[in-house]
Amino acid sequence: MDSDDMIDWIIWVVLLTFIVAAALIAVVVLSLVIAEVVRHVRQRCKSLSIERLLESIPDVAYKQKPDRDGGSLSEEEEGKELPRSQSSCVICMAQYEGGERCSVLPGCGHVFHTGCVATWLHTTHNTCPLCRATIGADAVAGKVNAAEDMV
Repeated sequence: MDSDDMIDWIIWVVLLTFIVAAALIAVVVLSLVIAEVVRHVRQRCKSLSIERLLESIPDVAYKQKPDRDGGSLSEEEEGKELPRSQSSCVICMAQYEGGERCSVLPGCGHVFHTGCVATWLHTTHNTCPLCRATIGADAVAGKVNAAEDMV
C-alpha cells in the first residue's frame, strides 16, 4: 500500500466516523423530541380529563341547617349537624355561606367551594383534599340528587 491509498483509507474512516456520529446525534435528538411530544400529549389528555371530571361533579347551593323556631338546636339535632370539616372549605379555610356554590365530591361526599376544588384538581391529582379518596368520572354518574341532599 502506498501513501495515497493510506490517505484514502484514513479519509474514509474519518468520514464514516462523522456519519455514524451524526446519525447517533440525530437519533438522540429525535428521541428527545418524541419524548417531549408524548409528555405534552399526556399532559393535555390529563387536563381534558380533569375538565370532564369537573363538569361531572355536582354543583349545588350550600344550605345552612335552620335552627328550630329560631331557637338553639336540641342535642339530637346537634348530632345531625354537619361536622366542622363540612361547615368550612378545608382548601381555603373559609366558612360556607348560605346559597354559595359548592361541589360535593362523589364517593366520599366531602363539600368544597366549586372554585377551590377546581384549583385543587388542576394542581394535584384526582383525589379528595380531605380523605384522599380517588375521584373518578365513573363515580360521578347519577350523584346530583344525592349531592343536593348532602348540603
